[in-house]
Amino acid sequence: MMREKTENDKSVLKNEDKESKIKKRKGKKNMEINLNKYILIYIILLLTGCDDNPVANNVWECESDFEMSLTSSDLVIDENGYYHIEWLEGYNQTFASLEAITNTGGYNRIYWSCDSGIQYEDNFVSCINPVSYTNDGVAKQIMGVWEEMIGDTLNINAGFEDWCYIQHTQSIKVIVDNLD
Repeated sequence: MMREKTENDKSVLKNEDKESKIKKRKGKKNMEINLNKYILIYIILLLTGCDDNPVANNVWECESDFEMSLTSSDLVIDENGYYHIEWLEGYNQTFASLEAITNTGGYNRIYWSCDSGIQYEDNFVSCINPVSYTNDGVAKQIMGVWEEMIGDTLNINAGFEDWCYIQHTQSIKVIVDNLD
């Protein structure tokens, strides 16, 4: 009987010890959950609690002093500011190099467009590729005109968007001449 009592006491002690360990684990787990909640609340208050907080007020100041200009060393410019490309007889296309000059460093994507082109297999083909990139502030692009454009005035546009989301655009007019 004494032996049974001792074994019962041991089993009660084991059960109490298990329950104590479970309570400690649950307490530790609850403490971690509570701590995470307090950290989350602190972060939310930190981000939204200040008057001059850009996250809370959606205020983001950005200064932009970027500029862009278009030019071409291959084309002649007249007194009215129009560029001229001379059609070369005997070729499918005549080409000229254009440059977009920016005061930005690094690489920027420059978008190009032209209001003229040709229809080729049910598709409109522009006389200029739609994208180039700057290298140290200068983007180069090739313009190609077709014989059908002789006498036309082409509007060439280029632009980019800076990190302040401000769009910078420039355009030039190019007259396709046939000197023959």
